[in-house]
Amino acid sequence: MVSGSYKSPQPLKEVFNNLISGLGWEELVKQERVPELWKEIVGDRIAEKAGYVRFENGILFIRVDSSVWRSELFLRKESFKNEINKRYGSKIVDEIVIR
Repeated sequence: MVSGSYKSPQPLKEVFNNLISGLGWEELVKQERVPELWKEIVGDRIAEKAGYVRFENGILFIRVDSSVWRSELFLRKESFKNEINKRYGSKIVDEIVIR
């Protein structure tokens, strides 16, 4: 038997969370999940019509080819923004720009 300090096993999720936290990458990891959350929140039908472009400085940019869909999303963008922020538990999206 090898002597020395031995730590009990930790769940992999906990190890990764500790690593991400230790490196100060929490916000970066959150930002990387925005496209995935966009599709989850709006659903497949809308996601096909309204494509994620980028997320930068708290602004989520969405591309829409149809003026009808642009109008629909414009009316619902506050609820989408609120839902994304709710799922994060913090305000990560300040604004959604639909083009």
